[in-house]
Amino acid sequence: MNPFVILPLLFLVSCQDNIRSRSLIDNSVAVPNANNIATPNAPVATATNTLHSRCQSAYRCFYANMPVYIQNADALEAYVGDKIGVSNYTDAGLCAPTSAAMLLTAVLKERNWQTSLNNSFLESVDTRPWYETVYEIGVDASTDFRNGGTSLYSIYYAFDYYFQSTVAHKGLYLTLQSSWPQNDYVSNQDIINLIKSKKSGFFTVVDALQKNETTVNGIKKISYQNAGNVHAVVIKGFDGDRLHIQDPWGMDHFARLKHESFALSPQGSVQVNGVFTDFSSNAGHFMGRFGHSRKLKLKSLVALSLD
Repeated sequence: MNPFVILPLLFLVSCQDNIRSRSLIDNSVAVPNANNIATPNAPVATATNTLHSRCQSAYRCFYANMPVYIQNADALEAYVGDKIGVSNYTDAGLCAPTSAAMLLTAVLKERNWQTSLNNSFLESVDTRPWYETVYEIGVDASTDFRNGGTSLYSIYYAFDYYFQSTVAHKGLYLTLQSSWPQNDYVSNQDIINLIKSKKSGFFTVVDALQKNETTVNGIKKISYQNAGNVHAVVIKGFDGDRLHIQDPWGMDHFARLKHESFALSPQGSVQVNGVFTDFSSNAGHFMGRFGHSRKLKLKSLVALSLD
């Protein structure tokens, strides 16, 4: 596999209780209007009226064959433990490679038969055990198997490397939008429009921000801060105006991305943030566990589709 450079530790997805573009939104994400910061300057959506041929309908489009992989499954833990030489290995934070494997497998399953992959790893995904795919992606994305953590950007670079020699029948769509300010202005409908036109899936990083109340210069301040609860999930499509999200903790969620204004530090000014709302409430999974007491902020997206 590709020998990736070591990327900054600042961008790790830990998955504990605690993604540059080949071509999000066809490179047309607009910079917010500094004179009207409360009003999102929305990206120009791609081919809004064009429906991808593999979509179920104009109101429902998703990867029906996306597998459900569990990041702490016994088979995965045993395989990773054997590979890294750790007895009785337990999941130290495998949400990123597990989510990436679900997305990659679904995209490969639905590709056009005329598309030539020209990559031995991609060509083997359909026949090898799923946990081997998760491990190989983790290796290529420099996952810290012992302590947990995967660079946000390295998932994108791993995908980019896999598809370098691919000859797509119509096209490969691979792009990343990371946590610069524009990320806050990607809307629920922008994502839906991209799914409609590209039938793309998304490797998605979510940060569960904890509410913080403090007094600054005699004034009560409420802010939401990073509490180490960062998780990777997959947006596999949409249903109506809801995004269909698949969690490597083993559960589907239906959610909406909305914009809320709040400060990210006690001394910080209020700003617009993209957060997930209206999701399933199962307390055994990430959104259900953290979503009612914390803000589930969108951090990063890697979009992938292959015709």
